[in-house]
Amino acid sequence: MADPVSRLLADELQQLTGRSAVAGPLLVIDDPALANHLRQEGRDVLASCDDLRDERSLTLAGVDCLDQSTLAAAQVVLLRLPKSLGMLQDYAERIAAWAPPDVRVLAGGREKHLTRSMNDVLAGCFGSVRASLGRQKSRVLHAEEPLAVERSWPRRTELDEPALTVVSHAGVFAAGRLDGGTRLLLEALEAGLEPAERHLSLPTLPAAPGRESNPDSTQPSRSNRSQLRAVDLGCGSGILACTLARAGHTVLAVDVSRAAVASTRDTAAANQLAIEVERADGLAGHPAGSVDLVVCNPPFHRGTTKDSSPGFDLLATAIPTLAPGAEVWTVFNSHLPYLPFLRRQLGATRVVVRDRHYTVTRSVLAR
Repeated sequence: MADPVSRLLADELQQLTGRSAVAGPLLVIDDPALANHLRQEGRDVLASCDDLRDERSLTLAGVDCLDQSTLAAAQVVLLRLPKSLGMLQDYAERIAAWAPPDVRVLAGGREKHLTRSMNDVLAGCFGSVRASLGRQKSRVLHAEEPLAVERSWPRRTELDEPALTVVSHAGVFAAGRLDGGTRLLLEALEAGLEPAERHLSLPTLPAAPGRESNPDSTQPSRSNRSQLRAVDLGCGSGILACTLARAGHTVLAVDVSRAAVASTRDTAAANQLAIEVERADGLAGHPAGSVDLVVCNPPFHRGTTKDSSPGFDLLATAIPTLAPGAEVWTVFNSHLPYLPFLRRQLGATRVVVRDRHYTVTRSVLAR
């Protein structure tokens, strides 16, 4: 294993158990390289990955969810510390509630990403928490003696603008809130898209302070006809998908994250909206010409690493599915190089609106 965190977790496990068999499978969370290594050593391993791309790199079948039946037999749980404290809290609560009372948890990460809050989260679910010695700028947190805790995820939030009940599972982007980029994109869509039915409307949002808009970028086009076949690409908690569905469009919501897919599905149900939700790495495999509208607030990191390439890859999968005249509405941090990418890959792309932090663009596929 090339990754120092995975290697340290494997070595800490060996110190804990030696070569002796553990009574029950090892459960590995969000570290496919470690799961594959332990499986190759002949260990009994279960593996769970939130990110579908990680899951696909497993050499063993991943478990669908970290439920009571999965955790009941896990004597040792090894996990890659997530960026999200909420996700760590959810993992810790699940383990404390459902794993055996003598379960041992080993949670590893790079020292530059470790915070005291991670220790505090684990201490809220386990009676004993300690840190390993550091090695290659990595460290492992050990937790044992699970406490009686109640699950605190998923969480429901009532938004005023748009008026939605949002259900957030731990780890989803912008859990329980409307982030600034999505807000700006919703405002632009309200100005540039006509509802599928006249009695329905997209929410009218007050203008963001300091924004600059381009009135020419919202001239009528394919997006102003009724009943669009729309896709929320990288759907997160489902705010964009639900807004489009409420406006009467047929909506597919797609994300690689298990937490995001669950959030979107539950948000749609909480608002009594019919949305197709798919855990997938973009739109690869979908029919050509099957999509009229794509909305996307693309990721700019993967885990703790800032990287625009996953967003570029995500948008690229949508291009073969676009019908002639279809539109792609994208919001991104203004300093990121999405505008030249969109113009190069899709053609005609205009800036619709920008504020101090975000830019919204509208790309139209040539007919």
